[in-house]
Amino acid sequence: MVQGQSKYGLDRGVEVEWDGGMRKARYKLKGEGYYYLRTETLGGMIRFSAEEREFLMRLAVRASEFTGVDVLECAVLPTGIQLVVVADPKERADTGAAELVARYRALYGGAVGCLGYDADQLEQVLAKGGADAREARQVLLARMHDISQLMKTIKQRFTSWYNRRHNRRGTLWTDRFQSVLLEPQPNTVGWYRASVQSAPVRAGEVFDPYDYRWSTAGPGGWRGIRCFSLRRELRAWTARAVEEALSWLLAPTSQIAQIKGNRCPPRELEAALARRVIAGSEAFVRRHQARWSGVRQAVPIEEVGTSLWAARGWRRRLLGYGLTESELEKREE
Repeated sequence: MVQGQSKYGLDRGVEVEWDGGMRKARYKLKGEGYYYLRTETLGGMIRFSAEEREFLMRLAVRASEFTGVDVLECAVLPTGIQLVVVADPKERADTGAAELVARYRALYGGAVGCLGYDADQLEQVLAKGGADAREARQVLLARMHDISQLMKTIKQRFTSWYNRRHNRRGTLWTDRFQSVLLEPQPNTVGWYRASVQSAPVRAGEVFDPYDYRWSTAGPGGWRGIRCFSLRRELRAWTARAVEEALSWLLAPTSQIAQIKGNRCPPRELEAALARRVIAGSEAFVRRHQARWSGVRQAVPIEEVGTSLWAARGWRRRLLGYGLTESELEKREE
């Protein structure tokens, strides 16, 4: 991890990760940032069963509670997982001893965790103070409010469980996970939330995003257990954009042609956006390119906003997903 000003053009507001001596870009903010995260199995050849998707979804919940990274959207597919999250490393300073213990317990339960002892023992160590408490706090805080630590926790723990289950060895995932820094605007964040919600439809798992079990797409979020530690105001902030983007992504080709004037269809545009490092308005992209010259893939998606709002007429398709008029209006409030 390299932080601060360097010969590579980094400034104090960003971080870049290195891997094995070869530079692989991971563009992250040192303050609050919105991100699209995605990881897939090797070549998509390994497909998860229903039980395995259930375990991965529950693990994502626990990893989110442990790291403090807020999940706005999540979908576990047969070949991977996609998320839209908010992370702010500055929040580490506000994490007290009681919260550290609670987060440790959320991930490890009553088992021995990464520090070599269980949550009850951690509570005793922190209460006692001294060098051991300082070291424990330092180790845990380094794993919190960071997208890399969130994905590392999910991928490593799931791989260990999956390999034991199938009596196999070796890696499970394709290289490193993908991350895209999102401009904190409703249309940009809403587009990626809708992209995650509709991923099971594009994968051929369901016709209706709300019918997919391992997703936060439904009005109540993920069914079955207490959901992610979502900040309701963040979801509400992008609700309208999500609905309009979702209706556009799922609209018939004829409707897309009317909306887009026969320009780039949504699946092609989505695929292009998924390959980027930064997504947002031209000004947002240029600003972050200027902050870090290492960014090679970035795209202004200003016209996405225009397209989403042009798609407003098709949003009533959502009524076909089981929402009544009143429920639809409530979700917009």
